[in-house]
Amino acid sequence: MKCKKAKKLISYQIDGQIKANDLSELKNHLLLCPHCNKEYKELFDYKNLFKETFDDVTPPALSSRFDRVFYRRLEEQTILQKTNILEKFILPYKRIWAKAGILVTAAVLIVTLIIPKNKPMETPLKMAESNLSTLIESAVAKSNETEVKNFVDLQAKEILQNFL
Repeated sequence: MKCKKAKKLISYQIDGQIKANDLSELKNHLLLCPHCNKEYKELFDYKNLFKETFDDVTPPALSSRFDRVFYRRLEEQTILQKTNILEKFILPYKRIWAKAGILVTAAVLIVTLIIPKNKPMETPLKMAESNLSTLIESAVAKSNETEVKNFVDLQAKEILQNFL
């Protein structure tokens, strides 16, 4: 590791924001580089001195007022950032998706109008008529006219009952 990277990691370490894998690299570098090790110790000592000196300086009344103002402003900034994210990323895509939806709908409509239907669907009544005509033809082959009429009537009733 180079000293330039080590100085950056020293800053992260002092602030308590260093990653575990970076910490092990930094420790190895500090063992090998006396200059960076010295700088790390100085910064660490300054941090501790500053913390000890200014730990309880803020009066309680000021602290609670500060906290209220700080958290209110933090909430305002958070809302502003959410609004900015909405305006920058979500709304432009919303318009794109609306346009895409219109295009897809138009394409489906065009395809359904252009592509011919294979075969019109037969209604139950037409199916019954075709079955009835087939039955009549077979009944004509029977010998007696009364038998034919009774046979046709019976078959026609059955067919109509099935479809109604």
